[in-house]
Amino acid sequence: MTRALVSALLCGLAVLITSCGGGSERPVPQGLQAAAARAQAIGTPQAAQAVDAAALMDWIEGAFPTFFPGHQASLTSGTIVFRFYPATQNYLAVVADQVYVLGAITANNVVRIGALSDFSCRVYPGNCAGSVSGVAANGAAIAGAAVTLKDSTNRTATATTSVSGSYTVATTGLTPPYLLQVVTGSGARLYSVNADTGSAALVNITPLTDLIVRSWYGVQGGSADTAFANPVASPAPSPQQVQVVAQTVLSVMQLALNSSGAGITAAADLISGVFVANRSGLDEVLDRTRITYGTGTATVVVTGTGTVQTTSLVYNPASATISAASTVVGGASTSSSSINAVVPVQTAQVTALSEISTLMNSLAAIVNAQGTSLTVSQVTGLMDPALLDKGLNRAQFAAGVVSSLNRGQVVAFTAVQLKQLDPAAGLAEVVFNLVQTQAGQTASSTSVFFFRKVGTAWMLSGDQRLAEVSLTAEAVRELGTGNARNGPRITAAVKAPQGTVSGAAVSSSAGNIALAQSSTVVDASGALLDSFFGSTDPAAGAYPVAGTSYAFALTRANAAALSYSLPLNAFTSELVQITSPASSALAAASLGGTLTVRWTLPATFAVGSVQLSALSFTSLQSGSSTLRCETEASAVLGVTSTSATLSIPATCSGQPVVLVNLNLAVNGVNGERTAVVYSMR
Repeated sequence: MTRALVSALLCGLAVLITSCGGGSERPVPQGLQAAAARAQAIGTPQAAQAVDAAALMDWIEGAFPTFFPGHQASLTSGTIVFRFYPATQNYLAVVADQVYVLGAITANNVVRIGALSDFSCRVYPGNCAGSVSGVAANGAAIAGAAVTLKDSTNRTATATTSVSGSYTVATTGLTPPYLLQVVTGSGARLYSVNADTGSAALVNITPLTDLIVRSWYGVQGGSADTAFANPVASPAPSPQQVQVVAQTVLSVMQLALNSSGAGITAAADLISGVFVANRSGLDEVLDRTRITYGTGTATVVVTGTGTVQTTSLVYNPASATISAASTVVGGASTSSSSINAVVPVQTAQVTALSEISTLMNSLAAIVNAQGTSLTVSQVTGLMDPALLDKGLNRAQFAAGVVSSLNRGQVVAFTAVQLKQLDPAAGLAEVVFNLVQTQAGQTASSTSVFFFRKVGTAWMLSGDQRLAEVSLTAEAVRELGTGNARNGPRITAAVKAPQGTVSGAAVSSSAGNIALAQSSTVVDASGALLDSFFGSTDPAAGAYPVAGTSYAFALTRANAAALSYSLPLNAFTSELVQITSPASSALAAASLGGTLTVRWTLPATFAVGSVQLSALSFTSLQSGSSTLRCETEASAVLGVTSTSATLSIPATCSGQPVVLVNLNLAVNGVNGERTAVVYSMR
């Protein structure tokens, strides 16, 4: 905290308080405006629990960590109570019952965001129990429109939207889940559904919530209009079912939401995220989005600044799946992606998903409690005794989990996509979003986890493969001492316990990929793995579409050959760059010390995760006698990270390192990938 900023806070607030001039009407974080707007729309009951400065600031820290990260102590100066957030150079302040923001988010102008009482319903939801409220908007506020709420027994409650699109419906005596409908001035019907079970629910009604509801009924071969007429016959989805459908919509819309600064990264926030219909943030995205519906299909077109995104959604009632194929064109760059998600329409599926989520929450609790003291024995109890994943047994798999999660970070797992969920067979394949927080940085990444029901309990299992096989469509830039073969390509790799696989080949209708034996990998558990690698030349023409199947044939010396099939992920042609270090000499890698690496980020797809690692080789990387060790970035990397440090060892399994590859990978939320390989020797 600097004297200059404290002075600006005190002087700026003094100007506002005494009405001597100054202040600003600049926009402030949309969520803060919306929290005040929603509380004003609902009103504060007579017996409401009063909100004080500490309670409000605690809530804001939790609700808007991007702007106000970490828990800061409250300070006072005269009648001013304030908190300072060094990481973002932002202040929160309360004078009497008025709330102000100052800092980088307001260009160092003091901005009033409301009164303490305006936040009553958000800080203390019990103050507004027995109601559903929200905003109806489609790029502008839907004013003066009828809102109708149907509960699970087909009872009805109604309200009318205000000039800002806000509404409140009393729900005392009604039974969730609720379906909501607003009729626009043109006669169009937009639907929504509550994404939580609280008695004071926030349910916005927008074209995106409408897409979520119509998609839910689309995968069952029905329609939202028919269901709304009789929700007893066509029940609304539970919050957990909403989560799965909303995640698919979020994945489709994430690029546009990021570019508008909407601050939405959680699927439920498409429905219950606070926002204002003011043509900014989420409302700006609505303004740029057009959705049309066909029989069993939907088409989403989003026009951005220099980009156009087109997405086709197809609903398959036979498999209860949603398929979404997107293309984003921005200048000379193009990115494409596809999603195929199972929607848990059966009660048994919902129960199984809940039990699997509980298992992953238990893993997170162990990791967070143990920190850097996490051990293999503490996590193996959650794992299938017969676990086999990418050729690793339970002990080796557990060692890999510990190696990734014992750096003192706080972790949380959320199920975001179902690839397989068969309660009868006791098998599941679920994509989980892993959020890691450390030192003020938050990183989010998705991984596929396999589960098997052992007795009465779901446990972490594996893919049941005797080797790890990977297939990646990626745009690659080669720097340093590499061959500088820049552009989109397909890479294929195999890693197997030493001596179990003697050769590998990859084939597809789009062409074959030759694999050659490469360096020996030293696994996190200490196991040695034979590796095979191959890639296509940079693509000059059309790319194989996402989902194209590639067959891996693995030969073994004294056993039958193995065959696996993998689908191709999304393509992007956009390249990123490592801008530092400037030298590719091995000395610049600071072996045994620390190295700071800096890079750029892409613009044609929404970043889902950023990964930085160093591969250290003891000889030429293509030689099977060469050992290879991997080092990850020393800190958690957020999706906006453009720098990090690495601690690259001088030896790998006791042998001197003679070559280092810096590997930067930027992964999109829908499978896109752009990478840099920077060779140093």
